[in-house]
Amino acid sequence: MWVRQDKQTVLRRLAEGAAIQTIVPGADGALDELVALSAELGTFAMLDALAVTRERRGIPDPLLLRTLAVLPFLADGSLLGSAQSVFSDPAILLQLGYAPVELQEGVSARHRHPDGKTAQSLPLHVDTLRDELARLTPEDWERLQEERLRVLYAKRLIRSTKVVVDGSGLGEGERVVKLSALTGHGLVPLVWEYLIGDASEKGKEAAVTRRLVERVRKIGGPAAITLLIADAFYADGPFLAWLKATGTDGLVRLPEDRLLFAEGLKVIQLEGDHWEERRQTRVLDGHKQTRLVEVAAAGDLTEWDSFGGKARELEIGEAKLFVAYVRQREPAVAPEKAVLALVSTREWPEGWQTYEAYRPRWWIENAGFNELKEGWLLERYPWGRSAEIVRGRVGFTLLAQQVVALYCQAAGRQLVGYGIRRLRRALHAALGGPGLVVVVEDAYAVLHAEELLAALGHPVTQSLRRPLALPPTRRRA
Repeated sequence: MWVRQDKQTVLRRLAEGAAIQTIVPGADGALDELVALSAELGTFAMLDALAVTRERRGIPDPLLLRTLAVLPFLADGSLLGSAQSVFSDPAILLQLGYAPVELQEGVSARHRHPDGKTAQSLPLHVDTLRDELARLTPEDWERLQEERLRVLYAKRLIRSTKVVVDGSGLGEGERVVKLSALTGHGLVPLVWEYLIGDASEKGKEAAVTRRLVERVRKIGGPAAITLLIADAFYADGPFLAWLKATGTDGLVRLPEDRLLFAEGLKVIQLEGDHWEERRQTRVLDGHKQTRLVEVAAAGDLTEWDSFGGKARELEIGEAKLFVAYVRQREPAVAPEKAVLALVSTREWPEGWQTYEAYRPRWWIENAGFNELKEGWLLERYPWGRSAEIVRGRVGFTLLAQQVVALYCQAAGRQLVGYGIRRLRRALHAALGGPGLVVVVEDAYAVLHAEELLAALGHPVTQSLRRPLALPPTRRRA
């Protein structure tokens, strides 16, 4: 039985004398807010519209997909532990679409106990969730990413045109490449690819990144990305030339063994060997470190045959490169770690500005993939062994990480307020406490106690409720 959110229908049926099947208080916590924001970002709507291929009829796909979308928000990490946590919150479950009888008797008959459902059984078996994960194809995930991008750009939640790309291994022969928007509050994941087998080799990430860039441009427009920042694995001449030809500048780390590395140093030496001293304070492994560095830069460089050849093929007028060098003087480090070189298709005003623009690349490694593995427990709990299940675990986790990243922004917090009111109407009423989740037949609504009494024909004679305060509007100067 599929339960939909429909306040008007619930109120009408109550007025007609219909019986209330279930009534529980609405949740009021971090999980509730994240679910509200996720719904406001279109997660449930795009999952409901997904045409999942299955061999036989069973539990409605939207019900399973909505459940899977919520599970990554739970701290446990494992599929069973997360399911146990979310199934202990009836208000969240009813908002996901579970019927009251399903919370009591279960959704399916797949129980390990020979006598059927016990008091400790979940509404549905976790293997049912794994089966649903396995049904999602790579095309389904590409479609979901594009639908989410449409919401983000339509709501103007992504205004930055600077992106950072990086990849990380999850297991043997498994890799995730992620493209994230660089905002003032950190990184927001935009699109990603889960790679297995030969496709997961690091040397192929430039081709994967091109697909990710095109996916973002398809939704955000040709000007959606103006600068792409990446590690040395993406120092691919043809890829940088393609970026330049399509309106995006690249900024990547330049490996020491490239001819361009030596050419830039030679140009700096011929121009007087001028290095600017800078003192920098940074955090390494949780400890602050102050270091003394020297910075220099060289422009109009051409000593990169693969870049130049592709640039001529694409008819780029100015196929020149800019290289910035950062050389550490104090404290002393090993010679192979002393110099950092950055190559860009953009002509920067100075070397230090180039370095400052590149620094957020470490965010995606430290706050991005490390957070996915250690905070979201993606590597420890892949939820299954097959590539299809792991792909689904990666996808739902990145959608959830996206929600949390936006939750930390001012615009995201404002949307949380809208989502709370949209999902639960009067959850934060001034008097009377949180709303009540009321289920009547195949529909549910979140009602204030006074709304419920009025629908039942017993309105209060004197209401003490105050209207919800709307967030103040900000005027632009």
